[in-house]
Amino acid sequence: MLWRAGRLDLLRPETFTRYFRGFYAKCDTDAKGVNQSREALRFEQTARLFQMIEDAGHPIVAPYGDARARLDRLRREGATRQNLSALQPFLVSLYQQDIQQLATAHSIERVEDVVWAMVTGYEHLYDKRFGFRWWVSWRPTPPA
Repeated sequence: MLWRAGRLDLLRPETFTRYFRGFYAKCDTDAKGVNQSREALRFEQTARLFQMIEDAGHPIVAPYGDARARLDRLRREGATRQNLSALQPFLVSLYQQDIQQLATAHSIERVEDVVWAMVTGYEHLYDKRFGFRWWVSWRPTPPA
């Protein structure tokens, strides 16, 4: 639209302001009715409707450092605030279909119904540099 009008200058900040103003004018920016719920002072409903980032992922503990010891503590003591906070640095999100694929291969397990974790022997599916790589060998690593 700006290109056709001869007003496309990528070096001017106003170009982007104009573009996004036109773009958002065509979008439904409150498809879930969050603002309507907020204006009606229905705060519980507003909280349920609002999500800053749509969360399509499920938490899984990356197997490095002392993550295994922290998982063992979670298993022993349960899902306390302290135990969940201790795991936070090791959590990454994977999409549902990736979790399903790993679970079907029996390479991950659910711990305390709050996080997923690698089953012993499948730690090779996680790379410290590149993250989870479930497309590599599905066979467990034999114990040393």
